[in-house]
Amino acid sequence: MKLRLLLVLSLGAAIMAATVWLTYPGVTKSSLDPAKRRYMHCPECGRERMYHPDLFDQPCPYCEKRLVATEESVKAKSGGPASPFGLMYSVLGVELVALMAAILLTVKLRPPSPSEEEYYFNCGHCGQKIRYRFAQIGAAALCPRCKRGITFPDVGDE
Repeated sequence: MKLRLLLVLSLGAAIMAATVWLTYPGVTKSSLDPAKRRYMHCPECGRERMYHPDLFDQPCPYCEKRLVATEESVKAKSGGPASPFGLMYSVLGVELVALMAAILLTVKLRPPSPSEEEYYFNCGHCGQKIRYRFAQIGAAALCPRCKRGITFPDVGDE
């Protein structure tokens, strides 16, 4: 089971790393035509200013992050500063939920080991079918229905 869990975890981590690599926002100086650059905004604090070639390589004066050049105003799109990481966080959230479900299924749906094999017998008083494990043979307990004392029988005594 540990091998399956390790496999699920490593596959989930690889998928999430690929998602970050594919959806990580970033506009480099060469990726946007200089003629189309109109605005510069800070992805950290959301402040925006008009594009100027001399100011492009300078960091944000408020939080020291690198400014990103855009064709349209980021504030005009959504009415406020939009996070360029929104898509990446959304997809990672869905993948994280799927990974947790896969881990839960891997842990819960394990086949019983031979030492955890289950046995059944009927209560001598009320006839309730009672399940028990090999480790419980000879132990005393109460019937869940009639609450009388029972002893779990040996496998051959059934």
